[in-house]
Amino acid sequence: LPAIVGLGNAKELIMTGRVIDGREAHRIGFANRIAPADGLAGATEAFADELLACAPRAVGLAKRVMDAAAKPALAATLEQEVAAQETLAASEDFAEGSRAFFEKRDPHFAGR
Repeated sequence: LPAIVGLGNAKELIMTGRVIDGREAHRIGFANRIAPADGLAGATEAFADELLACAPRAVGLAKRVMDAAAKPALAATLEQEVAAQETLAASEDFAEGSRAFFEKRDPHFAGR
């Protein structure tokens, strides 16, 4: 996420859990394109036609190279994420957050 939207935006989204709309996703670089709901099918078809007009092997290989370049440290990052999720799932704050959600109240986090 930080590589796509920048470290500051990624931290804000992850730490606050804020839901963003399509315009905001486009503004911060999370979405390449946006379209109104009633024009989505047409916009999708136009984009597909644009891709289909290109040389398939060149597009496929370019995609593979870009994907590989974008994730050189993915395995290490995923390991850190798993460790963080395991730690948090065992925390008092996680239990409090879950209780608060089901009780439909604001959580009171203690940092433990």
